[in-house]
Order: sequence, then C-alpha cells, then structure tokens
Amino acid sequence: MRSIASGVGLSLLQGGDQKLNVIWPKNKALNCAFEELFNPIAEATVSSAYKRSNLLKSSHQSRIDKRMAAAVINKILGIDHCVKADADFHLSEAIAGELPLIVKKKRNIYIKTCAEFGAIDHLLGVFKPISSLQREIDKRKGSYSDNTIGLHIRRSDHIAARANSPLSMFIAAIEKELDKHPGVKFYLSTDDTETVEVLSNLFPEQIIYYQKDLSRDSSQGIRDAVIDMYCLAGTHKIYGSFNSSFSDVAARIGQIDLVILKISNSPNSI
Repeated sequence: MRSIASGVGLSLLQGGDQKLNVIWPKNKALNCAFEELFNPIAEATVSSAYKRSNLLKSSHQSRIDKRMAAAVINKILGIDHCVKADADFHLSEAIAGELPLIVKKKRNIYIKTCAEFGAIDHLLGVFKPISSLQREIDKRKGSYSDNTIGLHIRRSDHIAARANSPLSMFIAAIEKELDKHPGVKFYLSTDDTETVEVLSNLFPEQIIYYQKDLSRDSSQGIRDAVIDMYCLAGTHKIYGSFNSSFSDVAARIGQIDLVILKISNSPNSI
C-alpha cells in the first residue's frame, strides 16, 4: 500500500501524464489479489505479474560497464530506467530523492520495492476496501464506544516486536487508560491467540476482538488483515508494536495518534 501510494504521488507530480502500472504478485507472503481487497484506483492499473521483471537490471550500478550493459538489456525489455530496492525492500534515500527528476527525464521506469519512497499520508485515501469488507468494517465499528482505542500487538514471526513491545506494556497502557476513562473500549488486532486469551480474561468488558484467519498465505487471512487495519484506523488512537508497518499504516489512514510501546533501551521505531 505504501509503495503504491508513493507511485501515485510520483505520477501526480507529472500531472498524471505518465501512467502508473502496479505489479501485485500473489505469493506466500501476500496470497490475495488486489481486487479481492480494494476497489480500482483511478490513478493506477494493477496487474498480477510482469514476466520479464527478473531480467531487468538496476540502472544504479557502481561500474560504468555494468551501467551500460544494464541500459542495453533494459532498453530491449522496454524499460528506460530501473530502480531496485535493497535486501530489506527499501530504496536508499539518495535514490528515492532522485526519482522525481528521473520520472521527468525518462518515460518507462521500473521501480521494484514494497516500501514507500515519498510523502504518502494524504495519498493512502486512494485505497477503498471492496463493499463486502467495508460492510464488515462498519459492523465492527458499530460496537465501538465514544472512546475506543486500538491495540496492535504483533507477535508470530516478528522477533523485534516480541522482544521490544512486551505484553506487559500493553496491559499497563490499558490500565492507565481505564484509570482516566473507565468507559474506554479497546479494539484488539493481534496475530497471537495467547495474547487474545490473556487480555480477554483480564479485561472482559473492555476488549473488542473478532476471530480471524491468521495466515498470510490464504486469501481469507489477508482480507481479515485489511478489515483489522481499517478497524484500527477508526479508533481514537493506537498503541502499536515496535517496528510494525501495520500499526503505522493504520494510524496514517485514520490520521490518528500512534504510540509505539517499546522498552526504554530499544532503538527508535519506524
């Protein structure tokens, strides 16, 4: 979502003159088609594959001979400039900063990343969940109180979140909010059933939680995640997990405060 919003931003910088084509592959990390989650985006065309993408070479090579070879190969494949992310799927700040100028000079540009590469907060509104998902989102938000706070507690395979955002910190945050506002409710989004059990037992009247498919390699699991994200976005603020893009995007969609709970000696969160 963040990379698509960044692409929309680049396209708008050019007055929408250059068409934005988005490749949204289905794989074990995200096994769900775009159209099963969101309505079409006016500013972009979304497809599931670009068969020649693995043959493209980064235009940002350290040696001139490699840059020249990359230019020839990419030109044959119909690409004027190719930008590829690092091992963590991010673009360097230097390359991201060059993109507006590259887009002005080149016509056919390929950018491989799943991270953002520009200011996107005002562009996340291009995503509109399909009607079936929106109905479920609205249904869940109907159970909110006048003051409902989101909890995103990332566990599962996220080692950094487990280590730096322990459950005890979320419990302390809940207790503090209840001291200030006894009627407060909490919408819980988590990928850990034990967390659900602990919080539901401690705060049975305050926790709002819905059973979901927790797998990332199923379409239903991804649909449930989108519902969860927009339900979090509909709260008053979010207590989130360390280094979690899910917490971050939900807060930015809802334009609400995000408080990352982390132990004091943790590095800065994203």
